[in-house]
Amino acid sequence: MNRTLLFLKQLKSVLLFCRAVPIVLLSVLLIGSVSFAQEVTLDQADLDYAPGETVYITGTGWEPGEEISLMVINETYEYLNYTDRYAEWFVTADENGNFTSSWNVTEDELNTSLVLTAWGQVSGFKYQVFFSDGNAVIISVGSQSGPVDTGVGGSVTYNVSALRDGANNAFSTTLSVSGLPAGVTTSFSTNPLEFPKNQPNITLSSTLSLTVGSSVPAGNYPFSVTASGGGTSGTGTLTVSGCIAPSFTACPGSQTANTGTGTCDAVVNYIATASGTPAPSLTYSFSGATSGSGNGTGSGSTFNKGVTSVVVTATNTCGTTTCSFTVTVNDNTPPVALCKAATVYLDADGKGSITAADIDNGSNDACGIQSLALDKSAFSCADVGANTVTLTVTDNNGNTSTCTATVTVKDEVVPVALCKAATVYLDADGEGSITAADIDNGSSDACGILSMSLSKTAFTCSDIATNPNVVTLTVTDNNGNSSTATANVTVVD
Repeated sequence: MNRTLLFLKQLKSVLLFCRAVPIVLLSVLLIGSVSFAQEVTLDQADLDYAPGETVYITGTGWEPGEEISLMVINETYEYLNYTDRYAEWFVTADENGNFTSSWNVTEDELNTSLVLTAWGQVSGFKYQVFFSDGNAVIISVGSQSGPVDTGVGGSVTYNVSALRDGANNAFSTTLSVSGLPAGVTTSFSTNPLEFPKNQPNITLSSTLSLTVGSSVPAGNYPFSVTASGGGTSGTGTLTVSGCIAPSFTACPGSQTANTGTGTCDAVVNYIATASGTPAPSLTYSFSGATSGSGNGTGSGSTFNKGVTSVVVTATNTCGTTTCSFTVTVNDNTPPVALCKAATVYLDADGKGSITAADIDNGSNDACGIQSLALDKSAFSCADVGANTVTLTVTDNNGNTSTCTATVTVKDEVVPVALCKAATVYLDADGEGSITAADIDNGSSDACGILSMSLSKTAFTCSDIATNPNVVTLTVTDNNGNSSTATANVTVVD
């Protein structure tokens, strides 16, 4: 047994005392001084190697050119420490004090702990790295199969998969769960998992069932699933839902809208949302100018002109709450005023009139017409001819609009012609005459007399023989209407 092996056996009890974590890097001065510049590292961070893998060794900080002894000791099976497999071998540091080497892992090391010792033959420094060859598996945990509520409880499941580390040996690993709250029990559909021989990188599955008691509070509970023999644990989360009464996260204030063109209502959109566990259902009801009810919030409904009271109700198994507001639809749209021309005929008194209906040509409003009014409805002789009249249309909500129409006033009433007899006395020349006034007996017209004329105004001696002479009075009013009357004129010499 060489001097290195004797020393290592004597030092083993001291070294084992220092192994508090999976990786222990220990530099020990064997000859009179201490230095921490020397280092040996292995290529895998977890320092866990599967059978058939190669351990790649890197050394730095050694004496340039010195020979370094390397030896692997199987700490689990001490009797193997001195076989040829664990024999000492040597490497030489380069000019920078670095070296590389390797060591092959076999199934002989399965489930064992190993230590690599490097000993500088010139510097006297020693460095150790502990590693292992375990039946490592990688655990993965799927998502929760469904909901479970506090106060109710129930069962949920998770798919658990275990990927082995590439080794060819057959082995068994037992799954365990940690991190769950009190009141939760666990079971696996398959446990332990039996990995067959000569099937590296195989994945086995098991269903994890969690039975949650009704007393488990609502919350998210992370947990771990671990395989015996080492490897990477898998994590999952148990979510226990609470029963939370609904509350509105958005409740609109009072809404105002205007009627649309050609309608006496409006489509109104708003946002009302509620939260709770379980998620609440929403219903609505309308009253006032608009009535109705249904599922949802009622947003996007058609609201009549006026004020509608809206109540949105959120309900779940924990309770009910409401959101109330009003929707006011205003009519700010003026009516459509349409006019047509009209004619007024004056009566014998020189008067005439019209109503709004006489010039309205179908004025309209979606919310209805309240009134029609004219700025002038009575006419007289002074209005004969074309007149512009304004029609004002007012809807049921006080909106107004106007249009104008031409109203033609006509006087077609003839004047009243009245005559009286008259006597004409011839002068010395045997001549005499009369005027219309001499035989007019109060002819009249409501719109006024424009003129009066006679069919004969001059008389002579010859008219004595035709006494009485019939004379015609023509009366013309101011609007061109005329009428006649006759009078007897007696000629006297």
